[in-house]
Amino acid sequence: MTRRWAPIAIAITLGAALAATLPTLPAVSQESPPPPVVEIQDTATLAARGAAVLVTVTVTCPAGEEAYLQVGVSQRRGSRAANGFGSTEFVCTGEPQTVTVPVLASNATFKKGVAFATAELFVCGRFFCGSVSDAEEITLVQANGAAVAA
Repeated sequence: MTRRWAPIAIAITLGAALAATLPTLPAVSQESPPPPVVEIQDTATLAARGAAVLVTVTVTCPAGEEAYLQVGVSQRRGSRAANGFGSTEFVCTGEPQTVTVPVLASNATFKKGVAFATAELFVCGRFFCGSVSDAEEITLVQANGAAVAA
């Protein structure tokens, strides 16, 4: 009869030892930072009489990681479209941070009104290597006190 109980006793002992050590191991969520986040703000500011637009983006990514943010804007101008791209590099703080990206117009100048913007945040670090993006309608507005040709 002792032989039948020996494997059960060993299994119970090993299970108890494993259960005792699990609370001391760090949980993945406690060690890994949250994934990066990018969000385009609802308005962007015209600059240089529509030759550029300053797009503000809120980003969150792991502290100390280097990041690259690319922004595109497109706006219908009659039968044409004003398009532009801009980018910047920065170091993540681990907290939500505001980044302003100048987007230079091509094909036509930007004007006050509705436009479509895209943003892509590239981060490669210890816990994440890849990109996250956002795309949405925004409103282009004049800078305070600046004259902008329509």
